[in-house]
Amino acid sequence: ETPYERMHYKPATPGYETYESEESYDYYPEYNQWNKTLVKHVLNVTLEGKHEGSLKKLTKLDFAYYHTLNKTLKHYYVDVKTLTRPLVSVFLNLTHPVPPSPFWYQPSFVGKDLVNATLYVTVGNEPEPFVLTYNATKTVQQLKGLHAYDATPLLHWFVPQCLADQYAGNTVSYACRLATVHDAHLNKQVVAFKVPTQVSPKVKSVALKFLSYLKFRMFPYATFYALPLTEQEEYYVVFKLNKTDVNPYVTVAHGELLLPGEKVVLTDLKLSKYLVPNLVLSGLDRLKHSVFEGHPHPPCSVGKNWVRTYDNVSYPLEVRPNCKYLVTSDCSAKHDFAVVAQPLDLTVGTKKLIVQLGPTVVELPPPDLYKAEVLLTVNGTYYVANTTQDVVLPYKWDRKLLVTVYPTSGPHDPPVVKLTNSLKTFKLLFDGVNFFVWVNPLYQGKTCGLCSNYDNEPYHEFVTPENWLVSNYSEFVASYGFGLPQCKEPLVYTLPVHYLEELKKPLGYESSYPTHREYPTHHEYPTHREYPTHREYPTRHEYPTRHEYPTHHKYPTHHEYPTRHEYPTHHEYPTRHEYPTHHKYPPHHEPYPYTANLQREG
Repeated sequence: ETPYERMHYKPATPGYETYESEESYDYYPEYNQWNKTLVKHVLNVTLEGKHEGSLKKLTKLDFAYYHTLNKTLKHYYVDVKTLTRPLVSVFLNLTHPVPPSPFWYQPSFVGKDLVNATLYVTVGNEPEPFVLTYNATKTVQQLKGLHAYDATPLLHWFVPQCLADQYAGNTVSYACRLATVHDAHLNKQVVAFKVPTQVSPKVKSVALKFLSYLKFRMFPYATFYALPLTEQEEYYVVFKLNKTDVNPYVTVAHGELLLPGEKVVLTDLKLSKYLVPNLVLSGLDRLKHSVFEGHPHPPCSVGKNWVRTYDNVSYPLEVRPNCKYLVTSDCSAKHDFAVVAQPLDLTVGTKKLIVQLGPTVVELPPPDLYKAEVLLTVNGTYYVANTTQDVVLPYKWDRKLLVTVYPTSGPHDPPVVKLTNSLKTFKLLFDGVNFFVWVNPLYQGKTCGLCSNYDNEPYHEFVTPENWLVSNYSEFVASYGFGLPQCKEPLVYTLPVHYLEELKKPLGYESSYPTHREYPTHHEYPTHREYPTHREYPTRHEYPTRHEYPTHHKYPTHHEYPTRHEYPTHHEYPTRHEYPTHHKYPPHHEPYPYTANLQREG
């Protein structure tokens, strides 16, 4: 529905009129404004089942999606109805936040990180539906930001480390990846389920059996409390779950289950860290993180001035203008994929990517910051991908190539372009400056490029195309450059201006390093006045004395340790004559204790 005048259209579905909240339509003032920033999709599907020309089954599905560009929320409406037996009506109202940028960690930006869902289920001709509500948001600890990490700095080391890395220009570090995923968790969840009072006994019996089964499964973690019953018995169940990361090894949750006349308190309920919703990870990614215990196969990350390889090794990225660099490629005989980066602006860090998947070559320029779209080229043909239009292309036999663009919640973050194939063996995320590349673990040890060989060996990373192992990352980066003759020449690292000014001083080594007033010298630290001496710590009278601890003797004497009365005698262990005393070793005229024992036994 491209004309703006038709944006007032609301699906004439009974479910929308009955259950739709007033926010779904009046919440958007953009309807009557000039900017027209509302994005809406409406899909109506009718399924008919016929037998010999007569209608046997009829199902209608209505799907609506609303999104405003100046809001950080997405609204979904799903209405499914069967007009033939069995009569079932399902209506879902879902509000989901826009995901944040996976390339930039912003702890101060909270946004509307809130998931709200309401599900109405009506079976047959029941007058009241079953209502299930779900709410997920961040906990108080997450909303406090950096202040929540003062008490447990060792548990969340990646948060201050990521902020330091971002300040240094390394936005794709391992710490930032952990911090971004950790901050995207929605650890506070509330599930409420209401059984209608006027419902058939059969349906009510099934619902109560489900509640009994839920109590049975959680019995080891539950404590039961009695509550006063109300006059009208309502089966209203509320389950609250708060996940905590206090223990770095085990993720536990605490919850409450409110039943008619009963309250069940759950404590130390062990669950997966990635069971809760996450704004950055999809359902499949959360499953992979759960299987691999939070450490799935990592991507290769390329930022403005840094590269993090498949084997989690980071190094600076020094490139030349007008050059192209091979980021990663399948260096086996198949040559399934290759990714080439072409720097466009070294100051900003923008890049152009050239992705080769089989015979298909895709050129990805930086996406538009304001339109949330990208003009890509596939084998010389131009395509436009944006938030409302994906690009699906065949690239090898019956395989498909999918290009999608989705906005981010950050006010200054660019949209993200996602490129995947139907086999899920290749995935790329790109925002114009930073990009992630995932490849299937079957390619381990078969890749080459700036992302290295993916052999799970961090000490075997800088391998050139000639299969030489170099120790200088500048030579390693230059070995994968092409396009111009100077692209193969390593760059000489240029120090910042203030460092160069320091080095120009007469005494460079004194000006570069702190003087004796700033840093302790041998005159100031440590001296006998500032550092504990033998009179302060420890003294021979306080700890230990010659009677308590070995003194000038190198080894314990027979008076201290061991004695023949406390430990085995001289027949089993060396005595004072056989074990070193003040002599360094036994004299030549005495046999070695082990030899003497052998002679006695012989």
